[in-house]
Amino acid sequence: MARRKALPTLVFAVAALLSAPGTALAAEAPAASADQLAAAVTRIVGNEHSAADLALVKTRPELARHVPVPDGLTISVKADGYALARDKGASAAAGGATLLAENCAGSIDVGLQQRSMLGNVIWQYIHHVEACSDNVNVTRFLVRRDMVRTDGTIEILEQTQNVVGTTPAAWTTSMFQRHLKQCLPIIPCTNWYPWIRIKLYADHTYTPEGSITT
Repeated sequence: MARRKALPTLVFAVAALLSAPGTALAAEAPAASADQLAAAVTRIVGNEHSAADLALVKTRPELARHVPVPDGLTISVKADGYALARDKGASAAAGGATLLAENCAGSIDVGLQQRSMLGNVIWQYIHHVEACSDNVNVTRFLVRRDMVRTDGTIEILEQTQNVVGTTPAAWTTSMFQRHLKQCLPIIPCTNWYPWIRIKLYADHTYTPEGSITT
């Protein structure tokens, strides 16, 4: 319900911004038209922009804070009880490792964040996993889920991938992908399909991987 209320507010803010009386900046140069702003935003979203496009849209912060930038995608990891695996390939196997008591401690959260021209997070896609291992195998998954946090302008749509690897196994994987959509005044509708894959190993280590398709 909160997201639906946010959209009319944004429409009003953008409309008010584009029709507001002259400011100090506008007094120095003619105000950009809605068509000029829309064209600049479209080029920015399509990664075909110029420095002038960036400068123009940044004069409208109410708009710029919702404009995704091509280099605004970052990845973050929070791991409690797990260590990051080093130099392990997909063929890694237990190879005579000593069987230990099953370790089910901790959790992993891998996030993909899309930032705006002003640096704020427009959306964050999170893959959460908890699993057990015994130094010979990843024995079982306890929890697997995906989550989305947004600035209120994103429509959270269908889950497009939910892939879980075999257990028990010396290594296994968990992968999620989801469809996110943004449609706002001036900003062209954008569809994102962020995906995150987490590879788990028998020694309670992991490697994260993630990206988007559009």
